[in-house]
Amino acid sequence: MYPTWQHHPRLIEYLGYDPFPACGPRDPYSNETLGVASLSSATLGEHIRMRRLEMKMTVKKCAQILKVDAKTMHGWEKHRHQPSASQKERIIVFLGR
Repeated sequence: MYPTWQHHPRLIEYLGYDPFPACGPRDPYSNETLGVASLSSATLGEHIRMRRLEMKMTVKKCAQILKVDAKTMHGWEKHRHQPSASQKERIIVFLGR
């Protein structure tokens, strides 16, 4: 999903943080498609896994912090399923966003 710049302020308001901190207004000399913001190639599960490894945590310990089962954590990291909206709020705090 690639949000257009006109929706960027509403996206920030909805999420509570800027998901595109490195992106700014379109560079007139870039090859970026007009009205499209670039997204990180990492998925939410990959972000969780990278943060967990940075903190030197096991899946079980991280799952306890996020108040989910270890199998659920493993499923997120392996892209088998996505967290719910309430779980995403805890994940954002965990990721430090």
